[in-house]
Amino acid sequence: MSTKVSGTLYHCGPGQRNGIEFICEGPNCYTLDGFDSSSCQKDGQTLKCNNGVTCNGDTQFKTEFSYDQDADSTLVREDSQTYLNGVAILSINSDGTANGTTVGGEQGGSGEGNGDDIDPGLRMSG
Repeated sequence: MSTKVSGTLYHCGPGQRNGIEFICEGPNCYTLDGFDSSSCQKDGQTLKCNNGVTCNGDTQFKTEFSYDQDADSTLVREDSQTYLNGVAILSINSDGTANGTTVGGEQGGSGEGNGDDIDPGLRMSG
């Protein structure tokens, strides 16, 4: 059985803690119990967690993420989108390898960027 985690990270700004909420399903979820001082509810191999942090004022950035680890593999697949004012500015998709990782985004516009506006230093290669 694989382990899957999905949730949202709220970037509250300088000097503030970030808020996080996530759901984890699978045999390795126990490793996330209490992550970032979160309060978690367990139901079998399902863990629902929230650290209770609410941003003062508007959230600067919001990142929606998901991770998936197969039972027979140490590779972790990632899919995440970071938003600023509702526009996707950074997108990461990875199959757990350098060659299978893409980083993209844009600064404003439709949120469907091709990575041209992202610092090339963020690009991964094999």
